[in-house]
Amino acid sequence: MRGETRKKDPAVTQRDIRDGLDRLGTGTGSASMVHSSLSSFGTVDGGALGVIKALMQQVSGKGTILMPAFVQKINGRRASYPERETEWNIETSPSNVGLVTETFRTTTSVIRSDHPSHSICTWGRNAKEATRGHRTASGRPSPWCNRAFGVGSPWDWMYENDVHYLLMGVDFNVCTMLHYVQALFTERNGLYECPALVLLLLCHRGSLR
Repeated sequence: MRGETRKKDPAVTQRDIRDGLDRLGTGTGSASMVHSSLSSFGTVDGGALGVIKALMQQVSGKGTILMPAFVQKINGRRASYPERETEWNIETSPSNVGLVTETFRTTTSVIRSDHPSHSICTWGRNAKEATRGHRTASGRPSPWCNRAFGVGSPWDWMYENDVHYLLMGVDFNVCTMLHYVQALFTERNGLYECPALVLLLLCHRGSLR
């Protein structure tokens, strides 16, 4: 009705986020890869940093938090992989995949892996172990390069360590692990000449051999 003031939804608190993580089985010592959309939460106490603090408190220093810190743009425009490779700076290149990831990148004690398009930022017990191999990863062709999801990459580490994969305010369309599967499928099936087509093949077949 005219003249009525609509009540705002209550802000999401760090306790709310931690309660949700409890229900998912994510707790002290967990290693969790997080894709997120802050706007999907509505209002969050503390904003992006509030989400990050809730995650850190939940897994504690005994656990590990991982987030994408992907570079997709240069000077505000979509960039090709060669352009990203030329402009890449592990210290200053911003993450283009959401405010939570960019805030996480600049948070104290967070470590970033060395890759111009598919870097990962990590915090916690296994942060160094998860990220250190990205610069020298190799062996798995992808539409970007052999290093992105290669042997020794953070994506390999996540797979080998059975890391929790958290989609917070997003759906499976942003699950980058699918590209790791794409690269793994390419490697296992010898499809080295056409990695860009493998994703279509995976979607059609729905399985990994």
